[in-house]
Amino acid sequence: MDAQQSRPSTAAREGAMVTVVLEPYATEYKVYKALLVEHSEYFRKALTGPWKEAEDRVFRIADVKSHTFDVFVDWLYTQRLPESRMHWCPDPDRGEQCNMQLGMAYVQAYVFGDRFQTLGFKDAVGQKLCDDLDHSPPSYETVIYAYAHLPEEDDLLQQMVNFQCAYGNPLYDDDVEEIETRKRLPTDFLVRVMVCFGDLGEKVPILADEY
Repeated sequence: MDAQQSRPSTAAREGAMVTVVLEPYATEYKVYKALLVEHSEYFRKALTGPWKEAEDRVFRIADVKSHTFDVFVDWLYTQRLPESRMHWCPDPDRGEQCNMQLGMAYVQAYVFGDRFQTLGFKDAVGQKLCDDLDHSPPSYETVIYAYAHLPEEDDLLQQMVNFQCAYGNPLYDDDVEEIETRKRLPTDFLVRVMVCFGDLGEKVPILADEY
């Protein structure tokens, strides 16, 4: 933990709590206001401004999975991300499917960090994504999710392209579900992949008798 950051004990002495409700399932969390204000620009503005949430100290958030917010709260109090895959994927599959689920869970947490302006959390998740999923291209569904929820200048979008070009496995495209999902890949991603392959590939002569 950075020396300039407040300790969780400081937040406990200040005492004020905020209720965060994940919709539509009404999952509730009680979180120290001081920690949210310190680590999230979004919550800082909302909790210190003239808004209803600042008065009631109740936030209703849609489109966030409970396991994503669990990871955020773990990090908020400890400044560390969970090591166990069970904490990221409550019901993981085995083998390659498990890696795909884990990749999606990381990206969902990364998107949460971007959306709620918790840059320390976002950076930590981005680093973990690189460390844990090395040599593993993202699933097509994960690519679609990232491109739908992140600004086009975000570094993770280009990183997904680089992983696809460097470590893409043709065997993945034998999966019927992945083949169908491939049809929904964002145009921006496909164009970036083309440019990346152009930069990486060798100049191969084109022979007419091969066609």
